[in-house]
Amino acid sequence: MTKHDHNHGHSCSHDVIEESIFNGKTYTLHKNVEFEHLLCLNETTEDSGKFILKDWDKRFDGDEYLESYADEELIIRIPFGQSVNIKNLIIMGVDEESHPSAIQLYKNKALTFNDTRLKCDQSFNLICDTKGLVEYPVKGYKFSNLRMFTIFIPKSFSGGNTKIKYIGLKGEVSKVQPSKQGIIVYESRANPVDHKTNLINSNVKTIM
Repeated sequence: MTKHDHNHGHSCSHDVIEESIFNGKTYTLHKNVEFEHLLCLNETTEDSGKFILKDWDKRFDGDEYLESYADEELIIRIPFGQSVNIKNLIIMGVDEESHPSAIQLYKNKALTFNDTRLKCDQSFNLICDTKGLVEYPVKGYKFSNLRMFTIFIPKSFSGGNTKIKYIGLKGEVSKVQPSKQGIIVYESRANPVDHKTNLINSNVKTIM
């Protein structure tokens, strides 16, 4: 069920959404993600962002979650093996205090913290959702034929560290794929100049 509530207060949404009729199994675009190239900036635990993209019915499985480190900000770069069209998004938090309260989305942008003032392709405030039942519509004309989907989390409801348990992506592989893909540069580890700390070494590789 798509829910777009303009009352984006601090508290979690307590509206009744029937899980039995919510078609979360349509959130399957994570199967097209190139997880070996997925990168999170300012995460507490390295590679923890790879655990939050999974089947909707497994969103409660395990104790893993993505948590910001130095402050509440997070950047999540999600690369795809093929060009895709994104239609809807789910952001599921761990609890009310650490739940992200706003989001900015970018198409085909390897965003760093130096770039966060650039105009994004879409932004909106979030509702506190710890069940994974709130859908956010993504502008189809903005997020079609993309190879990288970048999410910037600027703040949490409490102002403390941000925690995310699950991200769901609904969409499809683009019907028309480019005849020749350009060269995409991925970072297998975060570059220190992009990160909030200097604890991670840079290791960049190029693939076709």
